[in-house]
Amino acid sequence: MVDGLIDPMSVPMATTHFSQQVEQIMRSNGDNECADLCKDIRNWWESEDTAGIPANERINLQTGLRDRLLRCDDCDHFPPAMMWIKGWPIQLWEALLANIDAKALLYCLCHGGTYNVRSFSSMLGETYFSELVLNDKRGRGTVSCQEFGQFVGTTIERVQARLDPNRQANAQ
Repeated sequence: MVDGLIDPMSVPMATTHFSQQVEQIMRSNGDNECADLCKDIRNWWESEDTAGIPANERINLQTGLRDRLLRCDDCDHFPPAMMWIKGWPIQLWEALLANIDAKALLYCLCHGGTYNVRSFSSMLGETYFSELVLNDKRGRGTVSCQEFGQFVGTTIERVQARLDPNRQANAQ
């Protein structure tokens, strides 16, 4: 179904394709593994898109997809996967795991167990590498192993400055 979509980024299409009705039809056809995937994606989507869900319920909704993704990779296999992990593009696989784990950690760190989901980048890797490009004085968008320590140090200093509650007082 996804290959024939006119707009694969369409929210109505996604909610239709991963609906409970589609899952039930898959189960009635004996396609239980596909139905489980449908459910995991729908639950993850609900955790991302539904307002007012308590943090523990939001994390529980994400667990199915996270567990599925982790079961896909064989960390003992060499060489490691380069482009695909059991049919998942590696960038998507990594981004989804990073997103789910980072948001779970944020719930633990934030007072009151909540935060504004719009303030958090959906692609942790994109944020990291955009910062890398900003710090690369040579304009190549990469750093060498020697420069990496400097890059991390500079990033930590900037974050500390941004989070300093007395920043305005120190600037005067």
